[in-house]
Amino acid sequence: MARNKNKQKNQSKSLTIPASLTASGPSLTAMRAQYEADMLAASTQQAAREREEQERQARVTKSAAQLDKLAQRLLAKETRSHRVAVDFGGGMIAQVSTEFINYLVRLAGEWSHDGWTAKNVDLLQGAPHLVLGAGMYFGDMLLRKNGRPPSMPREIFSEFAKLFSQLGFSNLVRAARVRYNDGKRKAKDYDALLAENAAMERKLKSLKPETEGSNDRG
Repeated sequence: MARNKNKQKNQSKSLTIPASLTASGPSLTAMRAQYEADMLAASTQQAAREREEQERQARVTKSAAQLDKLAQRLLAKETRSHRVAVDFGGGMIAQVSTEFINYLVRLAGEWSHDGWTAKNVDLLQGAPHLVLGAGMYFGDMLLRKNGRPPSMPREIFSEFAKLFSQLGFSNLVRAARVRYNDGKRKAKDYDALLAENAAMERKLKSLKPETEGSNDRG
């Protein structure tokens, strides 16, 4: 019996928790709750990092696809068929448009007879083309988006506007050159007429005394 009592005393001593630990330190339940909260925060952060990594990979994949698509479009624009369609198509449209507008201008000049249009037919076959073509070309350039190649119809339109303005400039320079040469020729003709008139006046003056002398003798 004494031995059993001693055994019970020893067990009660080993299971007893000091009051200092329970009073000052956190309880087991609180520690477990803190541990679970830390694990939840860690898992949340891990999920956020995985989500960010997935989003980054999606952006990289999208950018790579866009770059590949852009490269394919740029390569397609350098093919022979594309360049011929843009250059030749835009040039033909510009040439036909210029000739048609000039034909209408000449008809208007014939209809106006001696009016303002008739006197400026040469300038009207160049100046409007230059102004309209340059306006269309620079307007198209300003409306384009940087880093994005234009579509084929827009390339043809840009080529047309560029050549249309250049043809107008060429016609305008030719008209100005012809007018300048005509002015120089008219000035020379006028000087020649003045010189001829002066020579005739001198000849008449030299003949006048002879006629007066013959009249006196008569």
